[in-house]
Amino acid sequence: MHFALAFFFSFKSYAQEEPAHHENHYHFSGFAGFTADYKGQNGYKLGLEYEYRLNDYFGIGGTFDFTGADFQIFGLSAGFSTYPFKVPLVLALGAGGKHSNNHWKYFTRGLATYDFHLEDISIGPMIMYDAFPSEKDIFTIGMSIGFSLK
Repeated sequence: MHFALAFFFSFKSYAQEEPAHHENHYHFSGFAGFTADYKGQNGYKLGLEYEYRLNDYFGIGGTFDFTGADFQIFGLSAGFSTYPFKVPLVLALGAGGKHSNNHWKYFTRGLATYDFHLEDISIGPMIMYDAFPSEKDIFTIGMSIGFSLK
């Protein structure tokens, strides 16, 4: 089993800026989307995200996801986020593996999303790109929905 370093870049904006969103809190979200690669394979991605927002500028968190149908890939990452100019940038340590075998593959992930907030609930579109150095890259477009706890 090999563990990989994954760069998980996340760019989020907030439709409503309220002081409550910048206090220490836990944010849990789930996402679902359509996934494809450049060779014509396609499937779906389902995942769960967690972030603990330390203050206005820093957070820590993790992601677990599964990419199904033609891909059968599990992904797991944990990382650190920073919010310069209210846009989070996340660096995560992670691993991804095929469902059909027991070894892990290296991946790099990029994520762009725009969250709309209504009190402690968030919803928004997302675009995710997973790059595997020795395999084909996959692209996901979908929606996320989440909630914050203080």
